[in-house]
Amino acid sequence: MMKNLWLLFAIIAVFAVFVQSDYQHESASKPIFDTDDIQ
Repeated sequence: MMKNLWLLFAIIAVFAVFVQSDYQHESASKPIFDTDDIQ
């Protein structure tokens, strides 16, 4: 039971970090594209 709980926690932690890093890259790339479109 405890092993399954730790496995579930690990999957959620990795998924959360992946989503957070993906969101940061997406938000960081948007201003660059906007400035390129203006120029």
